[in-house]
Amino acid sequence: MSEKALDHYRLPTDVRPRHYDLTIRTDLEKERFFGFVKIDLDIVKATKVVTFNSAIELELVPSTLVLASSGGELTPVETKVDAAAQRISLVFDEELSAGAKATLRLGFGAALTDSMTGYYKSTWDKGIYALTQFEPTDARRALPCWDEPLLKATFAVTLISRKGTVSLSNMPARPDIAVTSFETTPPVSTERWKEQMSTYLLAIANGDFMHLESSYISPLSGKVRPLRIYATADVIHQAQKALPLYEKVFDIEYPLPKLDTLVANDFDAGAMENWGLITGRTNAYLVDPENADIAAKKRIAGTQCHEVWEYHNMKWWDNLYLNEVEIPDPGQIGQIFDLLSYAKAASVLRMLSKYVGEDKFLMGVSLYLKKHLYSNTVSATCGREDSGGLDIPTMMDSWVSKMGFPVLTVTETPTGIKVRQDRFLEDGPARPEDNETIWSIPLGIVTSSAPGQGLVDNTALLVTREAEFKLDTNKPFKINADTNGVCESLCHRVLYTPTRLAGIANEAAKPESIFSLSDRIGLVHDAAALNLVHELRAEKECACLNHVSGSGELTRGGKSWSGTAWAQTWQDRSHMVGGDKVTQYLNAFRRTLFSPLVERLGFEYSENDSADTTQLRTLVIAGAATAGDAESVTNRLEYIAGDTSAIPVDLLVVTFCTAVEHTGARAYDAVLEIFEKTKTPSIKVAAIRARTFDMILKNVRNQDLIYFFRGFATNAKAIYALREFFEANYDSINTRLETTFSMKYIIESVYSSFAKEEDRAKAEAFFKDKDIGKYNQALAQALDGINAQAALIKWTTGALEEIYIGHAATVAATGEKKMI
Repeated sequence: MSEKALDHYRLPTDVRPRHYDLTIRTDLEKERFFGFVKIDLDIVKATKVVTFNSAIELELVPSTLVLASSGGELTPVETKVDAAAQRISLVFDEELSAGAKATLRLGFGAALTDSMTGYYKSTWDKGIYALTQFEPTDARRALPCWDEPLLKATFAVTLISRKGTVSLSNMPARPDIAVTSFETTPPVSTERWKEQMSTYLLAIANGDFMHLESSYISPLSGKVRPLRIYATADVIHQAQKALPLYEKVFDIEYPLPKLDTLVANDFDAGAMENWGLITGRTNAYLVDPENADIAAKKRIAGTQCHEVWEYHNMKWWDNLYLNEVEIPDPGQIGQIFDLLSYAKAASVLRMLSKYVGEDKFLMGVSLYLKKHLYSNTVSATCGREDSGGLDIPTMMDSWVSKMGFPVLTVTETPTGIKVRQDRFLEDGPARPEDNETIWSIPLGIVTSSAPGQGLVDNTALLVTREAEFKLDTNKPFKINADTNGVCESLCHRVLYTPTRLAGIANEAAKPESIFSLSDRIGLVHDAAALNLVHELRAEKECACLNHVSGSGELTRGGKSWSGTAWAQTWQDRSHMVGGDKVTQYLNAFRRTLFSPLVERLGFEYSENDSADTTQLRTLVIAGAATAGDAESVTNRLEYIAGDTSAIPVDLLVVTFCTAVEHTGARAYDAVLEIFEKTKTPSIKVAAIRARTFDMILKNVRNQDLIYFFRGFATNAKAIYALREFFEANYDSINTRLETTFSMKYIIESVYSSFAKEEDRAKAEAFFKDKDIGKYNQALAQALDGINAQAALIKWTTGALEEIYIGHAATVAATGEKKMI
């Protein structure tokens, strides 16, 4: 997109903010806030117009501009409002000279709403409190400002509120002022970096909060910094706090004098890394150790590690992680916080770490962060630090700037292997026009150096469409050792010949295999993905899974061992195409995978269990239950009757769902009571998964709507009713969520489960006259997914029927129950 086109969405750069002196009065009883701000400005280019961001709901009072040179006040002769772009332009008679300094004075106010954006209200048992969520571009809903990451400034915040409430912001409160006045943020500390902050990291809050306090000592300077976590009185006992050892890892000291966290009942994102005042939803920060499953504990630990602080910012939001999608329009920014931004970025970084070695990788990251500390950067700067003679910038360019990722096809030659790369696409082999990218791919070839001993060549690099590599194919080998990006690899998939795949799978199943657990998981996921794109037949994928399943170890992060992708797709949609026999086969197949492990692992959880064992037990019990082996779960309904210790917390979701499915009204009413009364977030989310449509529009927080929709979307029998419900109530749901991230997830949940062309056509017709700007990418992905799933069912139907017939004959002749 041209610079001229971008100007339509971005603020002019002839005037830049330098400092905000911000005062806000919060009235929780009247559910309103009022403010006054003095913004110190640098006039970069001569102009008569000062343009800044302000949302339409923010009520502004007449403004003045004070010139630093003369002290004279200027009043605008015209105020232009661009509601769509959320911009205000003040036009003055007198031209402001380049190099001049001025102060803009503005009053403002607005209602505290439940929008979960800007400065908004959250509810609890005893009333409301207020907090902010400004990322990516919602600071403009709380104050007039230059609301772009590049336009940084310092902030001095003063909060006025009713007695008995607590006020919070990024910095510590000043002890010398009766109202809550906070130190300037960022603090002026060194000459190495500009002491300025982007508006999206500003945060304020006011309410009846309690807090827990601890501290940490910096390993770099010895400074002691307080760590506080705030919440309302009813849940503060569940608050958990951890501080990752980033100072040691990156040799950079945390720059602020304190680190607070505020836990909110109503929060759109998972959490937000505001400098010095992290905010987040209850299930991201609250955990009752006696009533939280291991998945909840890991989620909370991961969230806290992710949100601690930002070392630097992007110049604009399309440089958030990977520069694959151009996002000039602020209204569409929320869509880039997705699988691309997180999973692919993580996979690429893990691939780079494996290629250069972890120590060199962390050193390179440290050098990069120090060079760009607290500045604004673009994706193209990634990997340009000292890398020991390796051409990392060239290697990283294709991963950062190009869409997608490749599939590697491995064939054998007299002297080794030939590896070819092509773009991996969900709907099948890439057409020439979609297959132009050549990635630089570290192959990570693992070979056998001795029985049970593997040797990994991390120097092998594929930089052309195809190349040959020498190795002894008579010995076990595998591309992508340890499977970079395990579970959801977004670096590359590997396609072997069926004979080689079977050989690798056989080797992986051996007790002394050279292949790791990550390798075994990677084989399963690659086989599933390649079947989805019609590169590997279903029976070969099924055989691969059976080969490597014997150890019962296939779990990591709770995301593996769920059976095969085609099995889930076919089973969930088989009612659409009359596939009852195949559904029976798939259930039987999944029971042969899961039920023996249920018998081996049992239902009892122990403190001595490893995390992987705990997750594996949960996963196989859920898998067996959804495949029809639900007796053991439905017989354990004491929890529903009120004995909260009868069901292990890791089995709450499967127990609630299975109980409601098989025992009806009694369990349904019990789950409803649990949902309404519990204060433990993980139990509430588990109860949501077993609810019905009548709950969605009744007393459900906006932040929790997505859990209902995701729960219904996993039930193949409910997807048509879910779509009908959503479309009938679209206007009210869209109004509730129009300023949030959540609407795109609702769209994904409702429309990603279909596998017929007519269902895609119905969706396109429904959205034809809708403003889809804030979720158009999610909708496009869901519609493309319908096509891919329809093609997958067509691709696998014959193979599954052949397997089913063959299995039935085998069972009749031999009594052998294993599917393959």
